[in-house]
Amino acid sequence: MKKKIKILMIDDHSIIMEGYKNILEEYTDDKTDLIIDTALDCDEAYTKIQNSISTKIYDVVFLDIGLPPSILRKIYSGEDLGIKIRELSPGSKLIVLTSHSENSRIYNIMKNLNPESLLIKSDINKLDFFAAFERVMDGESCYS
Repeated sequence: MKKKIKILMIDDHSIIMEGYKNILEEYTDDKTDLIIDTALDCDEAYTKIQNSISTKIYDVVFLDIGLPPSILRKIYSGEDLGIKIRELSPGSKLIVLTSHSENSRIYNIMKNLNPESLLIKSDINKLDFFAAFERVMDGESCYS
């Protein structure tokens, strides 16, 4: 029986999400079945997180920090969305992907979200990306 891993990828660039999905699918073994949902903005992601509570929560959430906001829900960034994810789905493992590398920004993300992994996009390649995913799935932390 295959191990099922339910994933939500949140990024406002669909081509980037396709790249992430391709990496995961390329390196995942035949004993694992990935169920990958995607969201392009805070509204869509929030709705999917809320809906997952009544079915099966996401095992892993890949979260970009620079996202279009949800004015209605007062979620203005990926960081705000991450706080909501932690509240609504505390069992989900959070992998933050960001282009921000300023110390103060990274500090705030770590303090507010305490992600299992934080990857700076310019610091990683596809092997680093997959290694971070594997480490997080094994209960470890991984930071670039």
